[in-house]
Amino acid sequence: MSDILFVRIFDRYADVLERAGIHCAPEDWRFEYDPSYVQGGQATALSVSLPLRDEMFAGPVVCHWFGNLLPEGAIKAAICHCHPDRQCRCACQEHQPC
Repeated sequence: MSDILFVRIFDRYADVLERAGIHCAPEDWRFEYDPSYVQGGQATALSVSLPLRDEMFAGPVVCHWFGNLLPEGAIKAAICHCHPDRQCRCACQEHQPC
C-alpha cells in the first residue's frame, strides 16, 4: 500500500510525500524535493531537519515532521469525517479509530 500527498510551499509544487508499506511505520515515509523546485532560485526548505538537497529523505525524520503537522482530537475527527465504526489512517500510526 502507498499513500501520497502533493506538497506545495508558498503555492509552488515542491514534490510528493510518500508513505509505503502495510504497517505505516516511520521507516515507510519518504520525501524528496523536486529538482525544478530546488533549482528554481527561490526555493525554501520545509524545515532545518529537511534542508534543500537533491537526495531523498526517508524514515523517522520525515514521519515526525509531517506527522506533527496533522491535527488531533476533535479537529482530526472533523477532517476525517469519522464515525465510531470507521477507521482513519493518520500520522505515524496504524489504522486507529478517531
